[in-house]
Amino acid sequence: DRIDRDHGDYEKLVSVGTFATMIRRYARADMHNAAIRTFEFAKDKKSILNSASEMSLFEILIDALCKEGSCREASEYFLRRKETDLGWVPSVRVYNIMLNGWFRARKLKHAERLWEEMKEENVRPSVVTYGTLVEGYCRMRRVEKALEMIGEMTKDGIEPNAIVYNPIIDAL
Repeated sequence: DRIDRDHGDYEKLVSVGTFATMIRRYARADMHNAAIRTFEFAKDKKSILNSASEMSLFEILIDALCKEGSCREASEYFLRRKETDLGWVPSVRVYNIMLNGWFRARKLKHAERLWEEMKEENVRPSVVTYGTLVEGYCRMRRVEKALEMIGEMTKDGIEPNAIVYNPIIDAL
């Protein structure tokens, strides 16, 4: 709002990078509502954002909130966005960020619920998705579940790499 008020021609002054920095800083300062409002403000500025940069900025918002231990707020905003913006389809990266956030918060049930939701919505997992699941399960001392994920991964036609195997090796 201040950008609008102080500088009528704000579009020459701001970029996606500016908004990304503001969102990260607000999240780090534990000002979650300000981070979300900044994203909302940027989202409405179609002259600055296209759909790809909007998704990128959304990923930055969710990632910043999760990294600051506010996965619940990130999840609530994620769900609210899905409910209100019916044409919006979250990227696999958004799901990866949320999965990682829930595992880091040690909220296994939330991570598993999100994984099921992702599959129900036919969002194709990536090697990063499976790597996040394997690492998360290993961190929670659920090595057998991590091994199941590798089996599911191969069945999905995604080849595990060293990054996927390392948490299992470390856990054993």
